Amino acid sequence: MDNTGARGWKPESHHRGAETAIRTVAFVAGGMLALMLLGIVAVTLLYAVALQS
Repeated sequence: MDNTGARGWKPESHHRGAETAIRTVAFVAGGMLALMLLGIVAVTLLYAVALQS
């Protein structure tokens, strides 16, 4: 969202690795959640179409 987060850290900060790991985990979790929601929507739409036919 903002570029100040990455550049704000000092190079010698040992929290940088943890910050990157947390961002990666959050990104992967968000992607999986989005895929799951898309799957639920797709199944719901297919179910509705199957009921109408």
